[in-house]
Amino acid sequence: MSAPPLRVLFFRPSMAEGGADRVTLTVLRLLDRRRFAPSLALLRLRGPFLADLPADVKVHHVRAPRLALAAPSLAWLLAREAPDVLFSTSSTCLLYTSPSPRDGLLSRMPSSA
Repeated sequence: MSAPPLRVLFFRPSMAEGGADRVTLTVLRLLDRRRFAPSLALLRLRGPFLADLPADVKVHHVRAPRLALAAPSLAWLLAREAPDVLFSTSSTCLLYTSPSPRDGLLSRMPSSA
């Protein structure tokens, strides 16, 4: 019996026309769904790449006026969704900590810098 897919929550400000947005879209399209169950958290529900998201990717609206103020809303979303992995390409998202539902340990998930 195989393990359930890892739940991966991608976090972006929007799905605009930037390189990080294009990379996020590409990764969301190509992830093996037998191993990963992706979802996407956005500060702003806008951008041309939104229409290109795979149909199985659940989109969450993180209600914050700007990235620097997103921590409380993102913390609430992390508590509610309990992803196994938080993936962010925003350099302002330095480090998020959340309990890992699979092992009960504290997992630190740094973003790219």
